[in-house]
Amino acid sequence: MKRWARERQELAISTITELELLSLSSLTPERIQEIEDVIATFTVIPLDSHIARIAAILRRQYRILTPDSAIAATAMAVDSPLATRDIGHFEKIKELNLERI
Repeated sequence: MKRWARERQELAISTITELELLSLSSLTPERIQEIEDVIATFTVIPLDSHIARIAAILRRQYRILTPDSAIAATAMAVDSPLATRDIGHFEKIKELNLERI
């Protein structure tokens, strides 16, 4: 992410990623604030009907979990690589440009 920031590339996350980051049961109020501060530096891409339809196709075709299909569909809808630590969740999606972080 630092490389993209240095290159002044716009960084974006899906609303599903936002939900996943903020829903961990072990989060303290301080950690929630830290995560919210980081999220504020990103463009948050809402889940709309177009992305939902792409996600549905990915979910059927690759038999992946709904959140993963929505995250992948978001990246595909905005023609962006998906930067993730969880490469294994997404590597079977041929149409997706993945970048390990």
